[in-house]
Amino acid sequence: VAPDVRRMLDMANKTVFKTLRDSNFYVVASQSLLDCIISGTGAICLMDPMDGKGMDFMAIPTSQLYFLSSYKDEVETVFREHEQTAQYIYEKYGDQIPELEKTAMEQPDKKIKVLEAVFRQTGMQDLTYNVYVGKEMTLVQQSFTPVNPFIIFRFAKTISETWGDSPVRNALPHIRVANETQKMMLQSAAWN
Repeated sequence: VAPDVRRMLDMANKTVFKTLRDSNFYVVASQSLLDCIISGTGAICLMDPMDGKGMDFMAIPTSQLYFLSSYKDEVETVFREHEQTAQYIYEKYGDQIPELEKTAMEQPDKKIKVLEAVFRQTGMQDLTYNVYVGKEMTLVQQSFTPVNPFIIFRFAKTISETWGDSPVRNALPHIRVANETQKMMLQSAAWN
């Protein structure tokens, strides 16, 4: 049994790494790690690929995120607010909001708010993924997923804090002292 199990695990491992290698994961991971080092929190979103094959990832700026941790410190509730063009929204969700057609034709570059929400409803096994569009927050997509499409990771975390702590934020007081020292040295040199 052991050789058969080993062969199956090796095949699964090769499949996972080939899928990651063929996707844009490494580029997205480097972008989100840079965010994590600066802000303490990074995020990656698993997107539906355009060609319908493999996996597609996207780095999410932390300025677009709001998330909550469960009592086990697992991130299940995620809100992402961002803007998309009217043309993009109409092409993707036009059947849900046909009144957007006029705006999409006359002002295709007009920015419209989009809110993505992932949360667990009481009594449900899967997470709910909703997409809301516009000021009225019209629900244009609702689906259920066993895993969260948003991967939130934190550099260092203090107990009872939701957001992570970063080396850059920890270094800010020292940077300010170094800047003040340099400023005072330049002022004293100007007097001589």
